[in-house]
Amino acid sequence: MTRPQELVAELIWKARVRIRELARCDFKCIHIPIGLRSGQITKAMLEHLLQENEALQFALDSFTGQIPIHRPAHKIFNQDAKFTLSLKSVQSRKPLEALTVFTDASGRSHKSVMTWKDPQTQQWEADVAEVEGSPQVAELAAVVRAFERFPEPFNLVMDSAYVAGVVSRADQAILQEVSDTALFELLSKLVKLVSHREQPFL
Repeated sequence: MTRPQELVAELIWKARVRIRELARCDFKCIHIPIGLRSGQITKAMLEHLLQENEALQFALDSFTGQIPIHRPAHKIFNQDAKFTLSLKSVQSRKPLEALTVFTDASGRSHKSVMTWKDPQTQQWEADVAEVEGSPQVAELAAVVRAFERFPEPFNLVMDSAYVAGVVSRADQAILQEVSDTALFELLSKLVKLVSHREQPFL
């Protein structure tokens, strides 16, 4: 799973290497496609993106040129461009005042479980399904069901570092080829659910 920021960083890095090979110089200006719902990006927003994004930091290491905040006039950079980096993430960095959903899985019984305390009834609810595959795949299935079931803000608690890593990278991710069809379908669903999500989650 590759995030758009990583693709842009890789493109910048490859372009800088190539121009050094061909012309023995570096770019004077690099435009990073950044999309905002609220309009124009500010210098502070760009600085924040560069501070938070390790891949872009490496790609722009020792770059002395300009990174403008205004779109170039060329038609290739028109407002309808589909490939942009978003400055806003739906994944919160701190716990939310919201529902908490727990997920777990068992490799032996192939159970994929999510549980939560219903805010109205104060009763614990559970959603249990049988999922073939590894415990990580079963827990990923529970996480996908959580995103399908709860469009409102929620905290997600899981014990699989693998699944937590996948969830943290899912927003606007581009999937590579996955030979396991069931896993590919789960990953595709997760990317779509997280990428189109309006409300935050942790």
